[in-house]
Amino acid sequence: TQGRAPVPMVVRTQQGATHGSCAQTSQSLEALLFPIPGLLLGMPATPQDAYDMLRAAAAADDPTILIEARGIYPRKGEVAFGKVPDPIGTARLARDGGDLAIIAWGTAALEALDAAEKLATEGIQAAVLDLRWLAPLDEREISDVVRKAKGRVLVVHEANRTGGVGAEIAARIHENHRDAIVRRLGAPDTRIPASPVLQAALLPKADAIVATARALAKQSGAAQPA
Repeated sequence: TQGRAPVPMVVRTQQGATHGSCAQTSQSLEALLFPIPGLLLGMPATPQDAYDMLRAAAAADDPTILIEARGIYPRKGEVAFGKVPDPIGTARLARDGGDLAIIAWGTAALEALDAAEKLATEGIQAAVLDLRWLAPLDEREISDVVRKAKGRVLVVHEANRTGGVGAEIAARIHENHRDAIVRRLGAPDTRIPASPVLQAALLPKADAIVATARALAKQSGAAQPA
């Protein structure tokens, strides 16, 4: 309809690894939906965002898909029911820091926060940007956090590294900040096993983020516009 007719449809679905889940149900497939023009795509990481983003999606005229990580369902948190939801397409700066920036979403955003706490004990202050919305991307907030971190950026996602949304984000950062140093951390290109021990060895958990971020923080970068 070339935008003449609204499609106010909301789809809730789930993905991601949980203990005992097999290879098929453990997949993270946001990259399949990410490039479709006109489709809104969100991945909440907190109870508040799960509530607010669903409200924002219900009020939108465009088709919206919200992907919930099964691994987050057991987590509890306070929810302000009267809060006005943030606009669709806005990221959340979950933690400030100037030594490097960690950009993540879904379960990876929570692991990134845990990693940032550990890095702080070493004197490394890492900003954590929870994208929340992958389509549209909050490119202004991404650029701001890249500049604050002097161009040192780590993009983390639970999905397989190859063909992931992180590659697109890294490409855009390089286009806009010519001297930025960007690293990606995701699951290897393999099926996720049911064993919790093997899952922990493959998924980008806090310790793996700490190790990658520690090395990145030692590199000199900048965030000059390209």
